[in-house]
Amino acid sequence: MSGDEMACEHPQQWEAGDVAKDAEGHVGRVMDVRVGTAFLRPLNGGVEWSAPVEELEPAAQSGALSAAVDAANTRTRERGRL
Repeated sequence: MSGDEMACEHPQQWEAGDVAKDAEGHVGRVMDVRVGTAFLRPLNGGVEWSAPVEELEPAAQSGALSAAVDAANTRTRERGRL
């Protein structure tokens, strides 16, 4: 199975450290999973949010990178440098 095919498969269980995308398209690192709910945090830190595990899908490397770039751009704008 190629890397692209593996990226499309949904893991049976989410574990801390996995990178996932929620139903709204937000990408984050899984911090914890409890009773069908995953707790995610943006890749570059920030406020944690929760999402039902059945709505999560693995984030492709490009999605994770895009999320990191968006977070960096937001921080820059907030500092008034852009």
